[in-house]
Amino acid sequence: ILFVSTNNKNEKATFQITDATGRKIKEVNVILNGNSSFAIPVFQLPKGMYSLQLRTATKTETKSFIKE
Repeated sequence: ILFVSTNNKNEKATFQITDATGRKIKEVNVILNGNSSFAIPVFQLPKGMYSLQLRTATKTETKSFIKE
């Protein structure tokens, strides 16, 4: 499980997971409201390198992770 915390306020956001080739694996739409925390299950993913992207109307952040 990926645990993600953000302090964006009152924004619509999208979490997107992509694999090493850039293929979209999963997408989750959420509403951020201050100190938001989310648990994103990744148990179904095969072992490998992935990127988690958070997109809002004002910014995009990307972090990489390895599923073992």
